[in-house]
Amino acid sequence: MEQKSTNDTAAQSGSNKPAENIAFRIDNRRREGESREDVINRCLDETVESVTLEEVTAAIEEEFDEISCVRFAAHVPIDETGLVIFTVHTPEAFDFDEREFAFGTDRYRLVFPDIDGLDREYEFGVEASEFSPGDERLSDYTHVYRADHFESLAPLTFAEGLESLRTRFRDELNA
Repeated sequence: MEQKSTNDTAAQSGSNKPAENIAFRIDNRRREGESREDVINRCLDETVESVTLEEVTAAIEEEFDEISCVRFAAHVPIDETGLVIFTVHTPEAFDFDEREFAFGTDRYRLVFPDIDGLDREYEFGVEASEFSPGDERLSDYTHVYRADHFESLAPLTFAEGLESLRTRFRDELNA
């Protein structure tokens, strides 16, 4: 004997429970003066996707043909969630528009597992600068990539830079 699902039973009785539940949920999220369509658009805009360090650096490599250096800076302590910035030093910076970058919108968050294995999410941005930082200023940042033309610092591959960045995250989260 075949059992009918709740949705099948509701459909046969003329009830529209799933649609009623969705309408109820939308109405519960309404702000003053918002229509249901406004709520749906706002909720969609607020939806975020998590991306990894590897995905961000792969997108940077894909975006730029000539990279001098990629630096990472946290604008809050890493043990808090907040804004982190990847700065790409490249001659291509003059026509780089963050909105066109693969992860250039607010709907993406950089995810990194903390010491307990839970994911921490960080708002992040990628900016481009056509100015090459001087060697003396490079030590103030965690480097994700460095070309071979800096006198006082050795070249750094993306793989090495990611490991350095992971170490920084772990060290600061364990402190």
